[in-house]
Amino acid sequence: MKIKKLGALLVSAALCAGMAAPAFAFEGEVAPVEQPVLPEVVEEDVVTVTDETSGALTPEGNLTLVDDYHTDYSDGSGQQFITLVSKSGNTFYLVIDRNAKGQQTVHFMNLVDEADLLALMEEEDADAYTAEKEAAVRTSVSESESGVVTKILDVSADGKIISLDNQNGAARVFGRVNFKVLYLNGDGETRGLDYFADFTEVIQNDSLSGRLYAQIAVIDVDTSISGGIRLNAVVKITLYRVAENDKKCLVGADDDVYVENTAMKCQRFITSMSVPFTVTDEYDTKTDVAKILLTRAGTYVDAATAGMGNVLLSGASDVTVTYLANDKVYVKDFHIPYSEEFAAGVEIGQKLSAEVVVKNARVVIAGIEGSNVIRVEVENEACVKAYDVTDEKIVKDVFCIENEINITRASVSTGVYGGFAFFKDELSGIAALSNDLPAVLEVIGVTSAGNGIAKATAENGKIVIEGVFSANVLYRDENGLSSVSLEVPYSLPFLSENANATDDVSARGAVIKTQAKLKREREIEVTAELGFMTESVKRVDAEYIAEAEVGEKIEVNKSAVSVFVADEGDTLWDAAKALSARPDDIQSQNPDARAPFKEGQKLFYFREISFEF
Repeated sequence: MKIKKLGALLVSAALCAGMAAPAFAFEGEVAPVEQPVLPEVVEEDVVTVTDETSGALTPEGNLTLVDDYHTDYSDGSGQQFITLVSKSGNTFYLVIDRNAKGQQTVHFMNLVDEADLLALMEEEDADAYTAEKEAAVRTSVSESESGVVTKILDVSADGKIISLDNQNGAARVFGRVNFKVLYLNGDGETRGLDYFADFTEVIQNDSLSGRLYAQIAVIDVDTSISGGIRLNAVVKITLYRVAENDKKCLVGADDDVYVENTAMKCQRFITSMSVPFTVTDEYDTKTDVAKILLTRAGTYVDAATAGMGNVLLSGASDVTVTYLANDKVYVKDFHIPYSEEFAAGVEIGQKLSAEVVVKNARVVIAGIEGSNVIRVEVENEACVKAYDVTDEKIVKDVFCIENEINITRASVSTGVYGGFAFFKDELSGIAALSNDLPAVLEVIGVTSAGNGIAKATAENGKIVIEGVFSANVLYRDENGLSSVSLEVPYSLPFLSENANATDDVSARGAVIKTQAKLKREREIEVTAELGFMTESVKRVDAEYIAEAEVGEKIEVNKSAVSVFVADEGDTLWDAAKALSARPDDIQSQNPDARAPFKEGQKLFYFREISFEF
């Protein structure tokens, strides 16, 4: 006979398991290649070089033969080295090896990258390798698009996930990196460039089941001048998995079976939603704006609350506009708070995971002559997921007075969403110029800034976030416009009552406000207000009874009195189970006993003995 009340409990409904996934998308990058070393030719007759061209393999454009080097020998043999660039910007090398009889061998090679190396590895080794790698996204802007570039003043980039497709453990990620460049052209004029590169990556992993979400972060960006502008970015793609698992466990029993209950935190995924909204602001420049050079926008969320059928989000969008007016460059910062309410299938008390991303930022010049107004419009998208975290009652232990109980125990290790929290702090640093550079005459402003999170960890009562604040400052010296950058590493602790050392914490960074001022003639002080959006997953480890079945009859204890000698920490349940007695009877016969018991404490149980005459 099986115990009747064997139910199904959703013990792990939404585990956000972050997996750093690599992706490689090489577009138009040309790696430096050393001059080939020619093989030594051994012949009976002396062979001499009759003709040779050489040089560094340095391709500079698309749709063209970039390098064509060769070496010819007096016996008719030789080698030829050719560099080609495809329409998409991929570089290939053609090697032609000719012998003295006129026969030739052709080797066609492309750049070797990490993806090529992965194909040579065993599957297990490749998985371990890819877990540590990021994506490289590279593109180039031709001189016909950018004009002659003489100096890069600023470069930054942001990444977006366009779409995510998951099939049979293969997640296909479509993304876009948007590069923003401020530079000087051949005429000394300030120009801005907004350029993007799309990429596609397939991430193989057997655990990529269920509902997937992706995040992208640009962790490095650089540029170089080569017949235009070469743009390189390194991005990190993170996948989050929401998996649902049904676990059978004992939730009750018949009246003649005694159970010890315990509570286990369980999580159920409720819903997800994406809602667009727009924020606007404007600024009267009191002058005529000639051109908008660059626009950079970011949005953060500082609070997410579930109501009765609605979601309330608050935060702010921050926009930096670099513009040209009266032959001078200006930098204007916009801080636009928002409070948005959306209809959603949620209830009060449910936990929300929230992220707000910028879909598009637009700048409009309006107003009258001599007093142009810069109007910024930021199109945001709120991405919200809701979870219901409850304490579910499960059976920890079971016994029967008259029968043995055969039980099957199981364990579960999972995570439940701990919640969203927002922190902010102020940070400052010095951007110093070397002594060989002209002194700063005027600080114009911070044209770009970043808050890169390296690590977030939980301790008991606090969350510690480590990262780097970076900024690029535009200034004017005796030669005109110039720029200087700085990086400020930080390790910041934030008080958090619910933080536990076993929590898994993730964090996203935001730059709320920046200010730059001249400290000394070659030192610029930058002050920033940084925002940190954190989410935690609390670990749950529990044992439970998966199955229980009534077994053989227990031999009746004919003793009138039994004594239970407690171990340290034993409870009334331990005594009742050991004595095959009802817990209430043990307590009533030992009214002064209070659990947990001390080691050696004695509890007496008196049985009613029946005699037949």
